Amino acid sequence: MEASGLTYVDLFAGAGGLSVGLERAGFELLHAVEVDEDARETFAHNRDGIDADDLSKDIREIDVDEIPDVVGQNTVDLVAGGPPCQGFSEVISPDGSDERNHLFENFIDWVNVLEPKAALFENVRGMQNTADGKFLEAVQKSFAKMDYEVQHRVVTSSDFGVPQHRRRLVVLATRKGSSEFPLEGFDLEPVQTPGVMDGIGDLPPVGPGETVTEYEEEPKTMLQKDLRGDCDELTSHQAASTLRIWSR
Repeated sequence: MEASGLTYVDLFAGAGGLSVGLERAGFELLHAVEVDEDARETFAHNRDGIDADDLSKDIREIDVDEIPDVVGQNTVDLVAGGPPCQGFSEVISPDGSDERNHLFENFIDWVNVLEPKAALFENVRGMQNTADGKFLEAVQKSFAKMDYEVQHRVVTSSDFGVPQHRRRLVVLATRKGSSEFPLEGFDLEPVQTPGVMDGIGDLPPVGPGETVTEYEEEPKTMLQKDLRGDCDELTSHQAASTLRIWSR
């Protein structure tokens, strides 16, 4: 897709899944922040001209006054990201006591400094219920104080052709008066839910301890074609050497 002229930063970027979607939509990446070393390496490996050292590490160590210098300019069109979600799990931290839950405050700081046209915040759907909804309410109030209108919606991956029933909470904040509430008018027509074999059915069999590096057949589904892309070499297709059986 051609560049749209829109710029963004990706906070809590992980391996870059959210950035892939934004780049395919025509956004240009200006900077990314990710504390995990392996994730930074993966993010950089999948992008030309980017080295892992170009990415910032711990967002908590970036002073608010330094944000424009880190990004390379004073503003962007979009601040996107998803703070660590484990603490918002209804199982792990139903009362919201996990210290990672406060990292959304760093996300808010970046929005406050860069004053983007919009901010995209995603997390587990459990965030709606963590601490009786107080964290989601805090996010919404923080955006409102900065003169943003806020919407949120839970979306399901399988509706977009991904072979899993993964649900995520999407929060979209836009400058007041600049949006027609896109999430409210977003009527999704779900695709046929794919199964696991729709995604990996083209992978060859692999035995215990074996590594296979070549495909044996052509992809059969559109999902398999998308996942394979223009890559002819099969990577990371390796089986464990032994089977562990756990008993109680």
